[in-house]
Amino acid sequence: MNYACMTDKPFVAKGKLVVKKQMSKGARSRKNFIQSHDFSVVTNPLTNEKEVKVTRKA
Repeated sequence: MNYACMTDKPFVAKGKLVVKKQMSKGARSRKNFIQSHDFSVVTNPLTNEKEVKVTRKA
């Protein structure tokens, strides 16, 4: 049964709280790539083909 109790803490959890996790190498490299490049998507209305252009930011 769930119940509420008064406490002076702003948040109470049953398990251990993780404040900040380290990013994996793959996630870090994807984040760096996305932040250092510009992406644009162009759609040809006649053929419905999509083209993605990726350019490095200056």
